Amino acid sequence: MLGGVPRVSAAYHAARRRQILDAARARFARDGFHAASMDDIIAEAGVSPSTVYRQFEGKEALVRAVVDDVLDEFSSLLRATLSAGHSPADVIARVLDSAPSSNGAARRQGRAIAIYAWAEAQRDAALRRHLRGRYLELIGVSERLLARLRDEGALPADADVGGLAQALAALVPGSYIVGMLLGETKVAAAVASLVGRGRPRRRRGPAG
Repeated sequence: MLGGVPRVSAAYHAARRRQILDAARARFARDGFHAASMDDIIAEAGVSPSTVYRQFEGKEALVRAVVDDVLDEFSSLLRATLSAGHSPADVIARVLDSAPSSNGAARRQGRAIAIYAWAEAQRDAALRRHLRGRYLELIGVSERLLARLRDEGALPADADVGGLAQALAALVPGSYIVGMLLGETKVAAAVASLVGRGRPRRRRGPAG
């Protein structure tokens, strides 16, 4: 205790932050960034206004945190793919079909929030700069993944992994939008089929 007041643990703060983020994700995914108010999010979270404002300065900070939460999931997926030894076709299928979450409801929320973020970035310069930084980070992870596939012989030796990483990043928004409009899509399977599912060629050891 400090001055007679019980000390709140870091775990408690983390749990409250997660509770508020989950509520904001649900509201933003359902109503959009502009229509969802702080009062809506507070009611969704079932906490007091002071609890929310202790964690987040305001709605702009909460939007940024929710967008980062979705991008963190996507980054985790890419990093897991990087360490798992997938073929190029499997990489595409995982990125387009599974991101940003394997949980159906969370995945739909994440995709809706991503679409809102891309749209909002056209008018919000600060969000656009923030998204640019996060995208450069994700493209860098993709480049390392594609470079590994190239070195294993699963991609041509002269493959432009930087360009391919940007192309993969460009496919994600389109696949999300098609999914939003049409429901389940064949985008991931169709693109993966163009790449093929051949096993990576083994690297040869030194001669003799």
